[in-house]
Amino acid sequence: ASMSLTSQGIQITPWQDHQELDDTFSCLLTAAALHNYGNVEMNVNLDHLHDAVQRVAVWRARGEMVHSVEISGSLAELLLRDYISTSLSSSGGYLSSMELRLAYASAIIRGVNGLTDGLQQRAQSVALSAEQIGLPLWLVDLRHDSAHNDLPSLPCLRVAASTLLNWLGDNYLVPLQNARNECLISAIDSLMKYKSFAKKSAWKDCESITKLFVKSTPQDIGYSAALLFFIHGIDNESENKTCRRGALVPNSLASFPETEDGFLKIQKRYSPLLIHIQKSWPGFFRVIVTELAYALLGLEEEQASDANGAEKITRTIFFFFNWLKYFLSSEWYAAIMPGRRKPIDMKNDNMCLTFIRQNIPLLGIRERCREVFCLTGGTWSGELLSIVESIFKGQILQYQFIAAKQNCTDRKRISEPTNKGDEENTRNTMSLEEMEAMLTSDSDCDTDEATANKLFDSKSVTMTLNESEINSDNEDDSLNAWELCETWEACAIGTLPIR
Repeated sequence: ASMSLTSQGIQITPWQDHQELDDTFSCLLTAAALHNYGNVEMNVNLDHLHDAVQRVAVWRARGEMVHSVEISGSLAELLLRDYISTSLSSSGGYLSSMELRLAYASAIIRGVNGLTDGLQQRAQSVALSAEQIGLPLWLVDLRHDSAHNDLPSLPCLRVAASTLLNWLGDNYLVPLQNARNECLISAIDSLMKYKSFAKKSAWKDCESITKLFVKSTPQDIGYSAALLFFIHGIDNESENKTCRRGALVPNSLASFPETEDGFLKIQKRYSPLLIHIQKSWPGFFRVIVTELAYALLGLEEEQASDANGAEKITRTIFFFFNWLKYFLSSEWYAAIMPGRRKPIDMKNDNMCLTFIRQNIPLLGIRERCREVFCLTGGTWSGELLSIVESIFKGQILQYQFIAAKQNCTDRKRISEPTNKGDEENTRNTMSLEEMEAMLTSDSDCDTDEATANKLFDSKSVTMTLNESEINSDNEDDSLNAWELCETWEACAIGTLPIR
Protein backbone atom coordinates (compact mmCIF):
# COMPACT_ATOMS: atom_id res chain seq x y z
CA ALA A 1 0.00 0.00 0.00
CA SER A 2 1.06 3.60 -0.46
CA MET A 3 0.05 7.03 0.77
CA SER A 4 -0.48 10.12 -1.36
CA LEU A 5 -0.89 13.68 -0.11
CA THR A 6 -3.98 15.44 -1.43
CA SER A 7 -5.75 18.69 -0.59
CA GLN A 8 -7.96 16.71 1.81
CA GLY A 9 -4.96 15.14 3.58
CA ILE A 10 -3.22 11.78 3.33
CA GLN A 11 -4.95 9.21 1.14
CA ILE A 12 -4.11 5.52 1.56
CA THR A 13 -4.17 3.51 -1.66
CA PRO A 14 -3.92 -0.28 -2.06
CA TRP A 15 -1.38 0.00 -4.89
CA GLN A 16 2.27 0.66 -4.20
CA ASP A 17 2.61 3.67 -6.50
CA HIS A 18 1.07 5.23 -9.57
CA GLN A 19 3.31 3.22 -11.86
CA GLU A 20 1.85 -0.01 -10.50
CA LEU A 21 -1.67 1.35 -11.00
CA ASP A 22 -0.96 2.44 -14.58
CA ASP A 23 0.68 -0.84 -15.57
CA THR A 24 -2.09 -2.95 -14.03
CA PHE A 25 -4.97 -0.90 -15.43
CA SER A 26 -3.42 -0.80 -18.90
CA CYS A 27 -3.06 -4.57 -18.84
CA LEU A 28 -6.68 -4.99 -17.71
CA LEU A 29 -7.89 -2.96 -20.70
CA THR A 30 -6.42 -5.52 -23.11
CA ALA A 31 -9.13 -7.97 -22.01
CA ALA A 32 -11.64 -6.00 -24.10
CA ALA A 33 -10.01 -7.44 -27.25
CA LEU A 34 -10.42 -11.08 -26.23
CA HIS A 35 -13.87 -11.40 -27.85
CA ASN A 36 -13.24 -9.40 -31.00
CA TYR A 37 -15.91 -10.07 -33.58
CA GLY A 38 -14.28 -7.87 -36.23
CA ASN A 39 -11.72 -10.53 -37.18
CA VAL A 40 -8.94 -8.17 -36.20
CA GLU A 41 -5.72 -9.84 -35.13
CA MET A 42 -5.71 -10.10 -31.34
CA ASN A 43 -2.55 -9.17 -29.44
CA VAL A 44 -3.22 -10.02 -25.78
CA ASN A 45 -0.69 -11.57 -23.40
CA LEU A 46 -2.81 -13.92 -21.32
CA ASP A 47 -0.12 -14.41 -18.67
CA HIS A 48 0.23 -10.66 -18.11
CA LEU A 49 -3.54 -10.27 -18.03
CA HIS A 50 -3.84 -13.05 -15.46
CA ASP A 51 -1.16 -11.39 -13.30
CA ALA A 52 -3.03 -8.07 -13.49
CA VAL A 53 -6.29 -9.74 -12.40
CA GLN A 54 -4.49 -11.35 -9.46
CA ARG A 55 -2.95 -8.03 -8.47
CA VAL A 56 -6.40 -6.43 -8.36
CA ALA A 57 -7.48 -9.30 -6.07
CA VAL A 58 -4.59 -8.38 -3.75
CA TRP A 59 -5.66 -4.73 -3.79
CA ARG A 60 -9.24 -5.75 -3.03
CA ALA A 61 -8.07 -7.72 0.01
CA ARG A 62 -6.20 -4.69 1.36
CA GLY A 63 -9.35 -2.67 1.87
CA GLU A 64 -11.62 -0.20 0.13
CA MET A 65 -10.75 0.39 -3.51
CA VAL A 66 -11.80 2.91 -6.16
CA HIS A 67 -14.94 1.66 -7.93
CA SER A 68 -13.53 2.20 -11.42
CA VAL A 69 -10.51 0.02 -10.66
CA GLU A 70 -12.53 -2.67 -8.92
CA ILE A 71 -15.14 -3.01 -11.67
CA SER A 72 -12.42 -2.97 -14.33
CA GLY A 73 -10.75 -5.89 -12.58
CA SER A 74 -14.05 -7.78 -12.38
CA LEU A 75 -14.86 -7.24 -16.06
CA ALA A 76 -11.34 -8.20 -17.17
CA GLU A 77 -11.46 -11.38 -15.06
CA LEU A 78 -14.82 -12.36 -16.55
CA LEU A 79 -13.65 -11.77 -20.11
CA LEU A 80 -10.49 -13.78 -19.45
CA ARG A 81 -12.31 -16.74 -17.88
CA ASP A 82 -14.89 -16.68 -20.66
CA TYR A 83 -12.15 -16.74 -23.29
CA ILE A 84 -10.28 -19.60 -21.59
CA SER A 85 -13.51 -21.55 -21.11
CA THR A 86 -14.81 -21.24 -24.67
CA SER A 87 -11.61 -21.06 -26.73
CA LEU A 88 -8.95 -23.12 -24.98
CA SER A 89 -11.01 -25.95 -23.52
CA SER A 90 -11.18 -29.10 -25.66
CA SER A 91 -14.48 -30.11 -24.08
CA GLY A 92 -16.24 -27.00 -25.35
CA GLY A 93 -16.02 -24.97 -22.16
CA TYR A 94 -16.26 -25.69 -18.45
CA LEU A 95 -18.56 -22.72 -17.75
CA SER A 96 -22.09 -22.97 -19.05
CA SER A 97 -23.72 -20.20 -21.04
CA MET A 98 -26.10 -19.42 -18.18
CA GLU A 99 -23.23 -19.12 -15.69
CA LEU A 100 -21.44 -16.65 -17.94
CA ARG A 101 -24.62 -14.64 -18.61
CA LEU A 102 -25.37 -14.32 -14.89
CA ALA A 103 -21.78 -13.31 -14.13
CA TYR A 104 -21.68 -10.69 -16.89
CA ALA A 105 -25.09 -9.30 -15.89
CA SER A 106 -24.02 -8.96 -12.25
CA ALA A 107 -20.79 -7.15 -13.16
CA ILE A 108 -22.55 -4.75 -15.55
CA ILE A 109 -25.29 -3.95 -13.03
CA ARG A 110 -22.72 -3.22 -10.32
CA GLY A 111 -20.62 -1.19 -12.75
CA VAL A 112 -23.41 1.06 -14.03
CA ASN A 113 -24.94 1.52 -10.56
CA GLY A 114 -21.58 2.41 -9.02
CA LEU A 115 -20.83 4.99 -11.71
CA THR A 116 -24.21 6.71 -11.45
CA ASP A 117 -24.93 6.47 -7.71
CA GLY A 118 -23.05 9.67 -6.90
CA LEU A 119 -25.15 11.69 -9.36
CA GLN A 120 -28.58 10.36 -8.43
CA GLN A 121 -29.90 13.30 -6.42
CA ARG A 122 -33.54 14.26 -5.96
CA ALA A 123 -34.78 10.96 -7.38
CA GLN A 124 -32.84 11.45 -10.61
CA SER A 125 -33.05 8.50 -13.02
CA VAL A 126 -30.11 6.26 -13.83
CA ALA A 127 -30.41 7.15 -17.51
CA LEU A 128 -30.10 10.90 -16.84
CA SER A 129 -27.09 10.34 -14.56
CA ALA A 130 -25.43 8.15 -17.20
CA GLU A 131 -26.02 10.82 -19.82
CA GLN A 132 -24.29 13.41 -17.66
CA ILE A 133 -21.08 11.34 -17.42
CA GLY A 134 -21.18 10.25 -21.06
CA LEU A 135 -21.99 6.58 -20.43
CA PRO A 136 -23.70 4.94 -23.47
CA LEU A 137 -27.44 4.76 -22.82
CA TRP A 138 -27.75 1.28 -24.33
CA LEU A 139 -25.62 0.04 -21.41
CA VAL A 140 -28.24 1.49 -19.05
CA ASP A 141 -31.00 -0.30 -20.98
CA LEU A 142 -29.05 -3.55 -20.87
CA ARG A 143 -28.57 -3.09 -17.12
CA HIS A 144 -32.33 -2.66 -16.75
CA ASP A 145 -33.08 -5.80 -18.78
CA SER A 146 -30.54 -7.79 -16.77
CA ALA A 147 -32.12 -6.74 -13.50
CA HIS A 148 -35.84 -6.79 -14.33
CA ASN A 149 -36.44 -8.62 -17.63
CA ASP A 150 -35.02 -11.60 -19.49
CA LEU A 151 -31.26 -11.95 -19.43
CA PRO A 152 -29.62 -10.60 -22.61
CA SER A 153 -27.78 -13.02 -24.86
CA LEU A 154 -24.17 -13.96 -24.18
CA PRO A 155 -22.74 -12.18 -27.26
CA CYS A 156 -24.58 -9.00 -26.27
CA LEU A 157 -23.25 -9.19 -22.73
CA ARG A 158 -19.71 -9.73 -23.99
CA VAL A 159 -19.93 -6.62 -26.16
CA ALA A 160 -21.35 -4.66 -23.21
CA ALA A 161 -18.55 -5.78 -20.90
CA SER A 162 -15.88 -4.87 -23.45
CA THR A 163 -17.54 -1.50 -24.11
CA LEU A 164 -17.79 -0.65 -20.41
CA LEU A 165 -14.15 -1.66 -19.85
CA ASN A 166 -12.95 0.57 -22.69
CA TRP A 167 -15.13 3.42 -21.40
CA LEU A 168 -13.52 3.15 -17.97
CA GLY A 169 -10.08 3.34 -19.56
CA ASP A 170 -10.97 6.43 -21.62
CA ASN A 171 -12.78 8.26 -18.80
CA TYR A 172 -10.74 7.23 -15.74
CA LEU A 173 -7.23 6.05 -16.60
CA VAL A 174 -6.43 8.46 -19.44
CA PRO A 175 -7.55 11.66 -17.61
CA LEU A 176 -5.75 10.46 -14.47
CA GLN A 177 -2.53 9.87 -16.40
CA ASN A 178 -2.79 13.23 -18.18
CA ALA A 179 -3.32 15.15 -14.94
CA ARG A 180 -0.48 13.29 -13.25
CA ASN A 181 1.89 13.85 -16.17
CA GLU A 182 1.13 17.57 -16.15
CA CYS A 183 1.85 17.71 -12.43
CA LEU A 184 5.04 15.67 -12.89
CA ILE A 185 6.29 17.95 -15.67
CA SER A 186 5.55 21.01 -13.52
CA ALA A 187 7.44 19.48 -10.59
CA ILE A 188 10.45 18.62 -12.76
CA ASP A 189 10.46 22.15 -14.18
CA SER A 190 10.68 23.49 -10.62
CA LEU A 191 13.64 21.24 -9.88
CA MET A 192 15.36 22.27 -13.10
CA LYS A 193 14.91 25.93 -12.12
CA TYR A 194 16.53 25.15 -8.80
CA LYS A 195 19.47 23.64 -10.68
CA SER A 196 19.92 26.74 -12.84
CA PHE A 197 19.71 29.07 -9.80
CA ALA A 198 22.12 26.90 -7.80
CA LYS A 199 24.70 27.13 -10.60
CA LYS A 200 24.57 30.92 -10.21
CA SER A 201 24.63 30.64 -6.37
CA ALA A 202 21.28 32.48 -6.24
CA TRP A 203 20.31 30.83 -2.97
CA LYS A 204 17.32 33.08 -2.22
CA ASP A 205 15.74 32.06 -5.50
CA CYS A 206 16.63 28.44 -4.74
CA GLU A 207 14.83 28.69 -1.41
CA SER A 208 11.66 30.11 -2.98
CA ILE A 209 11.67 27.43 -5.71
CA THR A 210 12.13 24.70 -3.10
CA LYS A 211 9.16 25.92 -1.06
CA LEU A 212 7.01 26.15 -4.20
CA PHE A 213 7.97 22.61 -5.23
CA VAL A 214 7.00 21.09 -1.88
CA LYS A 215 3.82 23.15 -1.52
CA SER A 216 2.40 22.67 -5.03
CA THR A 217 3.36 19.02 -5.68
CA PRO A 218 1.50 16.01 -4.25
CA GLN A 219 3.85 13.86 -2.22
CA ASP A 220 3.72 10.72 -4.36
CA ILE A 221 4.30 12.65 -7.59
CA GLY A 222 7.02 14.64 -5.83
CA TYR A 223 8.82 11.39 -5.02
CA SER A 224 8.72 10.37 -8.69
CA ALA A 225 9.93 13.77 -9.85
CA ALA A 226 12.74 13.80 -7.29
CA LEU A 227 13.95 10.32 -8.23
CA LEU A 228 13.96 11.25 -11.92
CA PHE A 229 15.80 14.48 -11.23
CA PHE A 230 18.35 13.26 -8.68
CA ILE A 231 19.05 9.64 -9.72
CA HIS A 232 17.70 8.55 -13.09
CA GLY A 233 18.09 11.84 -14.93
CA ILE A 234 16.02 13.92 -17.36
CA ASP A 235 16.91 14.37 -21.02
CA ASN A 236 15.72 17.86 -21.96
CA GLU A 237 15.88 17.13 -25.69
CA SER A 238 13.29 14.35 -25.44
CA GLU A 239 10.38 14.90 -23.07
CA ASN A 240 9.91 12.28 -20.34
CA LYS A 241 12.94 10.34 -21.57
CA THR A 242 15.21 9.14 -18.78
CA CYS A 243 18.93 8.64 -18.88
CA ARG A 244 21.30 7.05 -16.42
CA ARG A 245 22.84 10.14 -14.86
CA GLY A 246 20.80 12.35 -12.52
CA ALA A 247 21.65 15.63 -10.83
CA LEU A 248 23.54 13.86 -8.03
CA VAL A 249 26.15 12.93 -10.66
CA PRO A 250 27.46 16.17 -12.23
CA ASN A 251 28.31 16.21 -15.93
CA SER A 252 31.31 18.52 -15.78
CA LEU A 253 34.47 16.48 -15.26
CA ALA A 254 36.60 19.60 -14.79
CA SER A 255 34.42 21.33 -12.20
CA PHE A 256 33.42 18.15 -10.38
CA PRO A 257 36.27 15.63 -10.51
CA GLU A 258 36.02 12.27 -8.78
CA THR A 259 37.71 13.64 -5.69
CA GLU A 260 36.65 14.83 -2.27
CA ASP A 261 36.46 18.44 -3.44
CA GLY A 262 34.32 17.42 -6.42
CA PHE A 263 31.81 15.62 -4.22
CA LEU A 264 31.70 18.41 -1.62
CA LYS A 265 30.86 20.90 -4.38
CA ILE A 266 27.87 18.91 -5.62
CA GLN A 267 26.83 18.19 -2.03
CA LYS A 268 26.82 21.91 -1.24
CA ARG A 269 24.66 22.55 -4.32
CA TYR A 270 21.85 20.09 -3.57
CA SER A 271 21.94 19.58 0.21
CA PRO A 272 19.57 22.53 0.92
CA LEU A 273 16.99 21.10 -1.50
CA LEU A 274 17.30 17.55 -0.15
CA ILE A 275 17.09 18.68 3.47
CA HIS A 276 13.98 20.80 2.84
CA ILE A 277 12.24 17.95 1.01
CA GLN A 278 13.04 15.55 3.85
CA LYS A 279 11.69 17.95 6.48
CA SER A 280 8.47 18.37 4.50
CA TRP A 281 8.08 14.72 3.44
CA PRO A 282 9.50 12.41 6.15
CA GLY A 283 9.28 9.35 3.88
CA PHE A 284 11.65 10.86 1.32
CA PHE A 285 14.73 9.59 3.19
CA ARG A 286 13.66 5.98 2.81
CA VAL A 287 12.75 6.42 -0.86
CA ILE A 288 15.96 8.06 -2.03
CA VAL A 289 18.35 5.90 0.03
CA THR A 290 16.69 2.67 -1.10
CA GLU A 291 16.67 3.77 -4.74
CA LEU A 292 20.30 4.89 -4.54
CA ALA A 293 21.44 1.64 -2.94
CA TYR A 294 19.77 -0.63 -5.47
CA ALA A 295 20.84 1.58 -8.39
CA LEU A 296 24.46 1.48 -7.21
CA LEU A 297 24.46 -2.29 -6.77
CA GLY A 298 22.82 -2.80 -10.15
CA LEU A 299 25.42 -0.61 -11.84
CA GLU A 300 28.29 -2.45 -10.18
CA GLU A 301 26.82 -5.74 -11.37
CA GLU A 302 26.54 -4.31 -14.87
CA GLN A 303 30.08 -2.96 -14.68
CA ALA A 304 31.45 -6.41 -13.85
CA SER A 305 29.66 -8.04 -16.80
CA ASP A 306 30.47 -5.33 -19.37
CA ALA A 307 34.17 -4.56 -19.41
CA ASN A 308 33.89 -2.21 -22.41
CA GLY A 309 31.42 0.15 -20.74
CA ALA A 310 32.96 -0.02 -17.26
CA GLU A 311 34.55 3.43 -17.43
CA LYS A 312 31.22 5.09 -18.28
CA ILE A 313 29.62 3.63 -15.15
CA THR A 314 32.49 4.27 -12.73
CA ARG A 315 31.74 7.98 -12.30
CA THR A 316 28.06 7.35 -11.55
CA ILE A 317 28.91 4.65 -9.00
CA PHE A 318 31.48 6.92 -7.35
CA PHE A 319 29.02 9.75 -6.69
CA PHE A 320 26.13 7.43 -5.81
CA PHE A 321 28.19 5.75 -3.10
CA ASN A 322 29.41 8.99 -1.52
CA TRP A 323 25.85 10.32 -1.47
CA LEU A 324 24.75 7.11 0.25
CA LYS A 325 27.53 7.44 2.81
CA TYR A 326 26.42 11.00 3.48
CA PHE A 327 22.75 10.02 3.89
CA LEU A 328 23.70 7.27 6.38
CA SER A 329 25.93 9.54 8.46
CA SER A 330 25.30 11.58 11.58
CA GLU A 331 25.83 14.79 9.55
CA TRP A 332 22.67 14.17 7.53
CA TYR A 333 20.65 13.36 10.65
CA ALA A 334 21.90 16.52 12.37
CA ALA A 335 20.87 18.60 9.34
CA ILE A 336 17.30 17.29 9.07
CA MET A 337 16.45 17.19 12.77
CA PRO A 338 15.48 20.47 14.49
CA GLY A 339 17.89 21.60 17.16
CA ARG A 340 20.71 19.35 15.88
CA ARG A 341 23.23 21.75 14.41
CA LYS A 342 26.38 19.79 15.27
CA PRO A 343 27.41 16.27 14.22
CA ILE A 344 26.35 13.63 16.69
CA ASP A 345 28.68 11.41 18.66
CA MET A 346 26.95 8.06 18.30
CA LYS A 347 28.61 6.67 21.42
CA ASN A 348 26.50 9.09 23.45
CA ASP A 349 23.34 9.39 21.33
CA ASN A 350 21.34 6.53 19.76
CA MET A 351 18.63 8.68 18.18
CA CYS A 352 20.32 8.73 14.77
CA LEU A 353 20.81 4.97 14.84
CA THR A 354 17.14 4.40 15.72
CA PHE A 355 16.05 6.80 12.97
CA ILE A 356 18.04 4.93 10.29
CA ARG A 357 16.88 1.50 11.46
CA GLN A 358 13.23 2.55 11.40
CA ASN A 359 13.34 4.21 7.98
CA ILE A 360 15.68 2.10 5.83
CA PRO A 361 15.13 -1.53 4.68
CA LEU A 362 18.53 -2.56 5.99
CA LEU A 363 17.93 -6.30 5.79
CA GLY A 364 17.07 -6.18 2.10
CA ILE A 365 20.00 -3.90 1.28
CA ARG A 366 22.40 -6.11 3.23
CA GLU A 367 21.33 -9.28 1.42
CA ARG A 368 21.56 -7.51 -1.94
CA CYS A 369 25.06 -6.26 -1.05
CA ARG A 370 26.13 -9.80 -0.18
CA GLU A 371 24.72 -11.14 -3.41
CA VAL A 372 26.51 -8.56 -5.58
CA PHE A 373 29.75 -8.88 -3.61
CA CYS A 374 29.79 -12.67 -4.03
CA LEU A 375 29.24 -12.29 -7.78
CA THR A 376 31.61 -9.41 -8.49
CA GLY A 377 33.92 -8.95 -5.50
CA GLY A 378 33.30 -5.24 -6.06
CA THR A 379 34.67 -2.47 -3.89
CA TRP A 380 31.47 -0.48 -3.56
CA SER A 381 29.17 -3.36 -2.61
CA GLY A 382 31.73 -4.39 -0.01
CA GLU A 383 32.02 -0.87 1.39
CA LEU A 384 28.23 -0.47 1.52
CA LEU A 385 27.93 -3.85 3.22
CA SER A 386 30.47 -2.69 5.79
CA ILE A 387 28.38 0.42 6.53
CA VAL A 388 25.17 -1.58 6.90
CA GLU A 389 26.84 -4.11 9.18
CA SER A 390 28.20 -1.31 11.35
CA ILE A 391 24.65 0.02 11.73
CA PHE A 392 23.52 -3.41 12.91
CA LYS A 393 26.37 -3.32 15.45
CA GLY A 394 25.30 0.10 16.71
CA GLN A 395 28.02 2.17 15.09
CA ILE A 396 27.34 5.29 13.01
CA LEU A 397 30.45 7.25 12.14
CA GLN A 398 30.77 10.78 10.85
CA TYR A 399 30.89 11.16 7.09
CA GLN A 400 34.28 10.37 5.53
CA PHE A 401 35.09 10.65 1.84
CA ILE A 402 35.70 7.37 0.00
CA ALA A 403 37.84 7.56 -3.12
CA ALA A 404 37.56 5.23 -6.09
CA LYS A 405 39.32 1.88 -5.63
CA GLN A 406 39.95 -1.26 -7.58
CA ASN A 407 37.78 -4.31 -7.02
CA CYS A 408 38.48 -5.65 -3.58
CA THR A 409 39.29 -9.31 -3.06
CA ASP A 410 39.91 -9.36 0.66
CA ARG A 411 36.62 -9.40 2.57
CA LYS A 412 38.42 -9.19 5.92
CA ARG A 413 39.76 -5.75 5.02
CA ILE A 414 36.24 -4.40 4.66
CA SER A 415 34.64 -5.58 7.89
CA GLU A 416 37.55 -6.28 10.23
CA PRO A 417 36.32 -5.75 13.81
CA THR A 418 38.07 -2.98 15.62
CA ASN A 419 38.00 -4.67 19.03
CA LYS A 420 36.87 -7.80 20.82
CA GLY A 421 33.51 -6.28 21.65
CA ASP A 422 32.79 -5.77 17.95
CA GLU A 423 33.80 -9.37 17.28
CA GLU A 424 31.18 -10.59 19.74
CA ASN A 425 28.51 -8.37 18.25
CA THR A 426 29.09 -9.51 14.67
CA ARG A 427 27.99 -13.06 15.41
CA ASN A 428 24.47 -11.86 14.71
CA THR A 429 25.16 -10.91 11.08
CA MET A 430 24.69 -14.47 9.76
CA SER A 431 21.96 -15.01 7.21
CA LEU A 432 19.23 -17.59 7.74
CA GLU A 433 20.87 -19.89 5.19
CA GLU A 434 24.19 -19.79 7.05
CA MET A 435 22.50 -20.42 10.39
CA GLU A 436 20.50 -23.33 8.95
CA ALA A 437 23.61 -24.89 7.40
CA MET A 438 25.43 -24.63 10.74
CA LEU A 439 22.60 -26.22 12.73
CA THR A 440 21.89 -29.06 10.32
CA SER A 441 25.55 -29.74 9.43
CA ASP A 442 24.44 -30.48 5.88
CA SER A 443 27.40 -31.82 3.94
CA ASP A 444 25.58 -31.83 0.61
CA CYS A 445 25.52 -28.08 0.20
CA ASP A 446 25.91 -26.72 -3.28
CA THR A 447 29.28 -25.40 -4.37
CA ASP A 448 27.98 -21.84 -4.71
CA GLU A 449 26.60 -21.81 -1.18
CA ALA A 450 29.81 -23.26 0.23
CA THR A 451 31.81 -20.62 -1.62
CA ALA A 452 29.56 -17.85 -0.32
CA ASN A 453 29.86 -19.10 3.26
CA LYS A 454 33.63 -19.24 2.89
CA LEU A 455 33.72 -15.62 1.71
CA PHE A 456 31.91 -14.46 4.83
CA ASP A 457 33.84 -16.77 7.18
CA SER A 458 35.95 -14.07 8.82
CA LYS A 459 36.24 -12.34 12.14
CA SER A 460 33.20 -10.26 11.27
CA VAL A 461 30.97 -13.33 10.79
CA THR A 462 31.65 -15.90 13.49
CA MET A 463 30.28 -19.30 12.52
CA THR A 464 30.60 -20.95 15.97
CA LEU A 465 28.48 -20.17 19.02
CA ASN A 466 29.84 -21.38 22.33
CA GLU A 467 28.15 -21.32 25.71
CA SER A 468 29.97 -18.21 26.84
CA GLU A 469 28.61 -16.29 23.84
CA ILE A 470 25.06 -17.59 24.25
CA ASN A 471 24.95 -16.89 27.99
CA SER A 472 26.73 -13.57 27.73
CA ASP A 473 25.17 -10.85 29.86
CA ASN A 474 26.50 -8.08 27.63
CA GLU A 475 23.63 -6.43 25.79
CA ASP A 476 24.14 -4.81 22.41
CA ASP A 477 22.05 -3.19 19.70
CA SER A 478 22.75 -5.75 16.98
CA LEU A 479 19.97 -7.79 15.42
CA ASN A 480 19.75 -11.49 16.17
CA ALA A 481 18.42 -13.69 13.38
CA TRP A 482 16.32 -15.69 15.87
CA GLU A 483 14.91 -12.86 17.98
CA LEU A 484 11.25 -11.88 17.81
CA CYS A 485 11.15 -8.57 15.91
CA GLU A 486 8.67 -5.87 16.89
CA THR A 487 8.37 -4.60 13.32
CA TRP A 488 9.33 -5.79 9.86
CA GLU A 489 10.02 -4.11 6.57
CA ALA A 490 7.22 -3.18 4.21
CA CYS A 491 7.02 -4.71 0.75
CA ALA A 492 4.83 -4.25 -2.31
CA ILE A 493 2.45 -7.14 -1.54
CA GLY A 494 2.93 -8.15 2.06
CA THR A 495 1.60 -5.07 3.90
CA LEU A 496 -1.92 -3.94 4.73
CA PRO A 497 -2.90 -0.25 4.66
CA ILE A 498 -2.69 1.43 8.05
CA ARG A 499 -6.02 2.82 9.13
